[in-house]
Amino acid sequence: MAHLEKDIEQLQFSAEKLKIGSLKKHIFICTGPKCVVGEEGLKSWEHLKDCIKKENSNEFFRTKVGCLRICQKGPIGLIYPEGAWLHTLTPENIDRVMGHLKTGESMPDDLVFAMDSLGKKD
Repeated sequence: MAHLEKDIEQLQFSAEKLKIGSLKKHIFICTGPKCVVGEEGLKSWEHLKDCIKKENSNEFFRTKVGCLRICQKGPIGLIYPEGAWLHTLTPENIDRVMGHLKTGESMPDDLVFAMDSLGKKD
């Protein structure tokens, strides 16, 4: 039982270190290979990481995924809590999206192809 408690403490420490609990946005990005050539997906991923680092904000959390199951017009992205699904997240489009996230504006209409707030009603 002590081992389990130590594991839980380590999880809690990791979560605290990542500022989980105070996050405002969670950005998932698919890096391919089905929706986009892996190299291009990784370029977008690295650009997203750089953008968030430049913001020096603990409000944005990012997760790289291998597939979001929409295998076209990638890299595909998903941003919560909005539930905005975006296509073609090139570095240039990531800059646009980050601009909207910083100001609180809605996502660029030309990149959003679906919305899903997971049942949450506004």
